[in-house]
Amino acid sequence: MSGLWLLLRFALALPWLLLKVTTRKLFGYLPRQWPWSFALVVEALRFFVAASMAPLLAGTKLNMPSPKLPKRLQSQTEQRTGQLAGRDIEWQWPRGAQPKRCILYLHGGAFVTGSIGTHRALMAHLAHAAQARVMGLDYRLAPEHQFPAGLEDCIAAWQELLASGERPEQLAIAGDSAGGGLTAATLLALKERGLPLPAAAWLLSPAVDLTDQRPSWQNNAPFDYLSPMLGHLDEFVPAYLGQADPLQPLASPIRGDLAGLPPLLIHVGEREVLHDQVVAYAEQARLAGVDVTLVVGANMVHVYPAFVGLVPQAAQAVAEAGAFLQAHLPG
Repeated sequence: MSGLWLLLRFALALPWLLLKVTTRKLFGYLPRQWPWSFALVVEALRFFVAASMAPLLAGTKLNMPSPKLPKRLQSQTEQRTGQLAGRDIEWQWPRGAQPKRCILYLHGGAFVTGSIGTHRALMAHLAHAAQARVMGLDYRLAPEHQFPAGLEDCIAAWQELLASGERPEQLAIAGDSAGGGLTAATLLALKERGLPLPAAAWLLSPAVDLTDQRPSWQNNAPFDYLSPMLGHLDEFVPAYLGQADPLQPLASPIRGDLAGLPPLLIHVGEREVLHDQVVAYAEQARLAGVDVTLVVGANMVHVYPAFVGLVPQAAQAVAEAGAFLQAHLPG
């Protein structure tokens, strides 16, 4: 689907979206802590998610925008592109610095969309907060490349990082949404294969249970922009997994043996549809003896740390991630 066509549809729908947000704000149907700009962005994202359901499920890739960094952030950030394990990558790190810390970042997008470009700003903010080199990985996407293709790309990238001389005690893995699920699955796969684990991991609203039917899907639907997916979960899961069993741990990491995983920092929004599965995963990891820090963003939505500049909770979450990773990875 053409991104231009999607933007045209959004432009035509914008007056209705503005009216909808205004009405919901005035009548108290949205958290009063939400700034108007944030409420409008959430509603716009809900529109795009709803509009993209059919083409994505049909295997049509959206021409997602890959915006450059804001000028100030760009002036402070080194960027370099390349390839690793046969996949495109993009490095970002604070300009003028030579950090030893390295973070493999796995972008979100429901396993079928998203890219390094869509998550470029979040990765740059993370690089500065953690004083680290952040490497975004362009792993393969479904439905053209179904499970476990994307996961194998993540494992291969990790192995090549180690082969290139990176030390596991200076490495972390991070990811949001589907990328958070892949982060959790990659940790399990590395453990199963006897490969070195990272020193820590940051999971942002991770999709860790592909069979999830917990109450937050219904309770938080009025707030979260992922709510249009609710009626399509029975289609999305097979689009990603093909004939694979959604109950297997590498597809739904919440069902895996989490003992022995490295320290985890997990952020989830109080008002997001994945809230309950993420909280359940954090509790299961804690019971397995993992050092888990769970942060629930009050009144926040899916992957709220990505909204730096719109809500203070986002910048706070990125700062928390930076401090966590600096504490666990030598500089």
